[in-house]
Amino acid sequence: MLLSSGPLAGRAQSDQRSIDSLQQRLATAAPDTNRVQLLDELCWQLNKTDLARGRRYGEQGLRLARRLQDRRGELRCLNDLGTCCFYAGDYPAVTRYYLAARRLARQLGHRRIESFAYNGLANIQSQRQELAAAQPNYEAALQRAATPAEEALSASNLGNLLIQRRQFAAAERYTRQALALYRQLGQQPSESRCLSNLGLSSCEQGRWGAAQLYLEQALRIDRALSSTCDVARDLNQLGDILSHTGQPEAALDTLRRGLRYARRCGDLPQVVDGNIVVGTAWVSADNTVKVRLANMRSISPTVGTGSYCITVVQ
Repeated sequence: MLLSSGPLAGRAQSDQRSIDSLQQRLATAAPDTNRVQLLDELCWQLNKTDLARGRRYGEQGLRLARRLQDRRGELRCLNDLGTCCFYAGDYPAVTRYYLAARRLARQLGHRRIESFAYNGLANIQSQRQELAAAQPNYEAALQRAATPAEEALSASNLGNLLIQRRQFAAAERYTRQALALYRQLGQQPSESRCLSNLGLSSCEQGRWGAAQLYLEQALRIDRALSSTCDVARDLNQLGDILSHTGQPEAALDTLRRGLRYARRCGDLPQVVDGNIVVGTAWVSADNTVKVRLANMRSISPTVGTGSYCITVVQ
């Protein structure tokens, strides 16, 4: 799981009315620091709905901030442009913006944005599977976290990275740190992700009973939140555990339910993964020599082929 480096506190994604209001104010704003702030805010507000436009606003804000020598405005624009480019998949630009944000944040003594920049750089390295290089950046982000939410984010990211590096004791320590903070903050979606990661860590170590307990907790939260994609993830992992613990019929039932949720939320990678695990459980349950997963015909070319089929031969 990859977690974003996150917004500045209190800056939640807004609806179209907020964006319209910002654009109306921008139309009459003088070329001063207030205009820089409006351009930066539009960059942030659009970073998940209209990336190209959001980036244009951020770049305009950055140019104006530099012309005005508005260093704090420049810093905010660099940070939010990094986030915008991350979602757009422009990783060279992300690296460039976050490196500049980190450098300027150090000069200004703005540890909070410095923490975000370290997190952003580590996210890019994690995405590229440069795990050893990402670890010190996540650790630096955690050291500079200014609020419990920022501490939880960095600890969760670091824990997830360490699971991938198979450093399970440290991974679980950081993940539990994040879990405790998210519970205090009442952030249930993030609490569920931490529980899922603890389940994953336990699975990787063959601690199936502990893994099942963690994932059942995550599933309860995600069902209460009606979080369809997360329910799919939880059921998929639980089905895999049941398959590994010699309960093929229960595994197959759980995996099929997870697959239905994954289709409902349109998560194609989860659908593919679910079909693969269902096929494995099907072989185990029925002792079938060959399994054709014909229900994968609907997978789009994004995943691989238009007629995706797996054959398992004993």
